[in-house]
Amino acid sequence: METFKETLKNYKWTLLAGVIVAVLIALITANLHVLRFLNYKIQGNVEGVFSILQSQIKNEDVQDDWFFEQGMQYLLEQEEYSEELTSFFEEQFTTFNVDWKKQIIKAYNAKNLKLTMSKELMDILVEYIDEEGIKDYVSKLSVTDFEQGLVLVYGNNPTVDNAFIESLYKVLSIYPEKLSFEKFTFNLYDVLSYTGENPEEKVQLIISKVNTEVAKENIFKQLRTQPLTEEELCKWVEFFNTTQIITADDYTAFKKSYENICLFRKQYSALDDEEIQLKNQKAAVEAQIGDKIATLETKKSELQSLQTEVGKLESTLDRLVSYSDMNLYIEKASGTGSNEYIASTPRNGLFGMKPSYPKYIVKLTSTSFNGEGVYDAIPVYYQGIKSGTNGDEYGYYVEVSSSDINSIDEKMKERDTKTAQLNSVKSEVSQIENEINTIKKEGKYDETQEALNAITAQRNEYSTKINEEIVNIRKLFGFTNITIELTKA
Repeated sequence: METFKETLKNYKWTLLAGVIVAVLIALITANLHVLRFLNYKIQGNVEGVFSILQSQIKNEDVQDDWFFEQGMQYLLEQEEYSEELTSFFEEQFTTFNVDWKKQIIKAYNAKNLKLTMSKELMDILVEYIDEEGIKDYVSKLSVTDFEQGLVLVYGNNPTVDNAFIESLYKVLSIYPEKLSFEKFTFNLYDVLSYTGENPEEKVQLIISKVNTEVAKENIFKQLRTQPLTEEELCKWVEFFNTTQIITADDYTAFKKSYENICLFRKQYSALDDEEIQLKNQKAAVEAQIGDKIATLETKKSELQSLQTEVGKLESTLDRLVSYSDMNLYIEKASGTGSNEYIASTPRNGLFGMKPSYPKYIVKLTSTSFNGEGVYDAIPVYYQGIKSGTNGDEYGYYVEVSSSDINSIDEKMKERDTKTAQLNSVKSEVSQIENEINTIKKEGKYDETQEALNAITAQRNEYSTKINEEIVNIRKLFGFTNITIELTKA
């Protein structure tokens, strides 16, 4: 036992030395990559350095170690990047933590190099765009790469909300070029509805960062049929001019047409006071002649009724007195009706008066037929043609009756009475008209009416001119649903 203790005492330092050596070997083995890194860095072996980093990069915790930081700084500070080195940075870009991603971007910017566009790259650019180096990097991107990056971050044709506008505004305020809208597109009209902080500034910048013709078509295609009030139209045009969506010539043309509209509308409204004054003047005259006009209308109605009655009496009298006194040779009954006879104009014969041709049928009403012979001055009405018993046609006459003769006298008296009444009413109408005309003349009624007619004509002219200018504006911008009132409150 004593021998064993003595032996242990003799070897304890040897064992301790062995343990220390073992620990050192283990530590060296575990950190061999660090030793190798130090060796490569001392030797200036760039490939060796990034080979060490590449083997360790997948462990994100290692990226904060001093050797990794030293290695990355060493690689990033190289004057020229070899193809292998750029491949390392770009192929492993998604594996680096955010800080190293930013450092790589800034280093590439300093050397005017470009990383292959990816979502990871664009996410960093968008989130940290305010940092120097990253801001410069974004400003140097081609439109193609920039739009591709926007698609990767926001998607193509994204929903336009406040968050989108605020983020896009921040990015576009840095980027110097205009978007082509070939890869990345969104609804520009929806941008106009932004209601967040500093809306005018943000909306104007975003719109101004899109190709002018593309922006105009994108917005105008929705405005063309949308109802636009005058205020909305003016607001839009000023906005489009500020953002250069419309040309200076278009803006000048609009201003000219709109100024004309305002001028014509002012001239139109200026007629109001004059029209009111004239209408009051006219109304004052009409108040004076109101009762007379009512009486005149009554008398004219009475006059018209009397004229109708007199006309009917004249017509009746014309019919009643349209008879002829005829000398007739009456031969015999015609057989065509009661008191109807065959007659003709008498002629001289060898042995006295004889019948002649043509033959008539005569209806006697007051004269008695006392046998064949001549009957002088029989008053008759011509009644047209009548067929005889033999089928021949004869002129047909009817003797004027005593009742017709009496009726003529009655109708003539009635006509004379009505004519006298008619003349009396005419005189009254004439007198009232003269009184009305005198009042109108003293009150300058006709001149006032002519002035009112002239104002109406002027209003129509101004209205036509305003409509012409509205048509010009519609043609200028293609807006089909503009509402501009003739008068403005």
